[in-house]
Amino acid sequence: ETGIDEVTLGWPHRGGISVRARQGPGMTGSRLRRHIGSKIRNENLGHADQDDTLNRLFAAADRVRMHAHAPYSRFFVGAALLTSDGKVHTGCNVENSAYPLGICAEASAIAAMIANQGRMTIDALCVVGGPQGQDSGVVMPCGGCRQRIFEFATPQTRLYVRDKKGQQQGFDFGTLLPHAFDDTDLP
Repeated sequence: ETGIDEVTLGWPHRGGISVRARQGPGMTGSRLRRHIGSKIRNENLGHADQDDTLNRLFAAADRVRMHAHAPYSRFFVGAALLTSDGKVHTGCNVENSAYPLGICAEASAIAAMIANQGRMTIDALCVVGGPQGQDSGVVMPCGGCRQRIFEFATPQTRLYVRDKKGQQQGFDFGTLLPHAFDDTDLP
């Protein structure tokens, strides 16, 4: 058996929960993260702290959404993610006249995270979007983006969406992509 250092789960500004775990044969790092995440949930986050963090993430997603390049669909999307060390990374959708070459906001935010910090665990992600200047319902990540997010998430990573009227919903990522393709599916 190979030892693994302490793993911290939860919101970084509240300390999270430290867990000591051992990585057994055949258990990859991502499988171990998901195993630990499925067994432990951090309940230490107070509502005031959570509201402040979510407001900060939604504000960042709203700001970056205005930079989206969406001349074809006119559907502007912004995403802001919070990494396990408390840093926020943002991204917006970037369309291309050759439609399949466009980039989703979530993928753009992940690319910004990797470019600025390298591989990190995503603790939370906020997504906003819709036609510019119009009210729309909540915008959920597409299937491809759910798979991209899964690469850096745990089942307890929270996805938050909010419409223009302020109606907000939150989801545990494990419920959005319960049977994701991961490194355990590779030879």
